[in-house]
Amino acid sequence: MTSRSFSVFSGSSKGIKWIIKDADKVAVEAYSVEVNLYNNNKTELLATVATARENIGIYHAMFDTTTMNLSAGKYVVEFKCLANSNNYVQIDYLVVKEL
Repeated sequence: MTSRSFSVFSGSSKGIKWIIKDADKVAVEAYSVEVNLYNNNKTELLATVATARENIGIYHAMFDTTTMNLSAGKYVVEFKCLANSNNYVQIDYLVVKEL
């Protein structure tokens, strides 16, 4: 999986979606799904974010900058799961911008 970067203005929300696929590019069910939000250098866990299953292999999390008290800056979003007996980790970035 390739890292992605998502931008959001402070005071707003941003949804991020992950799709888990096997080697044949078919969506597969994932288990033990977890999404964590860290500071920019991943030294401090800021929040464990609720994740919703939309369909087989499709998961979604919402990042509310107000509720999470996120100021302008870059944050690390870590998506982890178990699928097809493999551990998957996707590192993405949430960039919060001032209005």
